[in-house]
Amino acid sequence: MFNQTPRFRDTTAPTNIIWENRHIKGISFFSRMSSAMLIIIFMLSLAFVVIFTFKQAQITNQKKWPSIDCDLLNTQYTPVQINDFADNEFFRIAESKGKAPMMGALKCKCIGDIKAGNRATGYYDTYNRKYSVTDPSGASVEE
Repeated sequence: MFNQTPRFRDTTAPTNIIWENRHIKGISFFSRMSSAMLIIIFMLSLAFVVIFTFKQAQITNQKKWPSIDCDLLNTQYTPVQINDFADNEFFRIAESKGKAPMMGALKCKCIGDIKAGNRATGYYDTYNRKYSVTDPSGASVEE
């Protein structure tokens, strides 16, 4: 170190050893070690379950609400196409009672409506004007 060879000296024996727990042996020592190990295993298992649960929730949310670049979507598609995509997405989500994954067009449509000042009407009203509820024969049904 620093271009010098280290020199070691003998040390004196320690004088501050606490001897009060040295008498614990046998079954008492084993029970203390076992209880400490069980607590450690429990804490590690709990941490694993918490991390695993949160990761699964994150994966589920990312599938349901994917991140989308609305500016890119607006440059690649016309407003009419985006409205059609949003209508189809909203219809799929409404049909599946919220279980269908979102593709992002509905999010971009809503953001565009908010920027344009159409926030008061809401997308559900737009959906109701475009689609009607019908029975299997095709007759209109009041909800």
